[in-house]
Amino acid sequence: MLNAEYEIQNFGFSVEQMKLERRYVIKQHLSSLLKHLVNSLIKKSNLSQDTSIKLINIQKDLTEKMFASFEKSLQSIEKLDEQNFSIPANVLLHQDLNHAKGYTKDDEDKLQNKVEELKKQFLENSVMISAIEAENNKYLEIQSIIQEELKVFQTVQETFTAINIQNMRQMVENVNQTLNKSNSKN
Repeated sequence: MLNAEYEIQNFGFSVEQMKLERRYVIKQHLSSLLKHLVNSLIKKSNLSQDTSIKLINIQKDLTEKMFASFEKSLQSIEKLDEQNFSIPANVLLHQDLNHAKGYTKDDEDKLQNKVEELKKQFLENSVMISAIEAENNKYLEIQSIIQEELKVFQTVQETFTAINIQNMRQMVENVNQTLNKSNSKN
């Protein structure tokens, strides 16, 4: 790839293109300015036609001479452009790195296998996530039932805690005695 192509890719313009455009714009503005100056001088001075033609011809020569006097300044600006906007030949750009590495058929096969493994793992993970979500939904459905069972368990526990064991023994003995008495009578 030529340097100009690299410059256009990375900067959107080439140094040569910028030099030519700058020279063209300066020359056009200078010519336009002198033309306007000569025309206003001709209109305001009421010059003869021969003098007007001579002024117009002088204007073209003057434009060329003035532009030539800018040459040294233009060259120094163009040197700055070359320093700032050109890419040295020894520099690798990002698009060159792919060519520098060079992939073999084995490399491509390995990468393709890796892609297939990752796709398979992704599908397995997706199935696992779906199963876990379904299980979680089931737990959420029976959560109210579990809460009710815990309330019943707590009520039973509170009931047993409130019963005095000594009173219960005495009650059992009274019931046994009453049963024994009723059995003896029979």
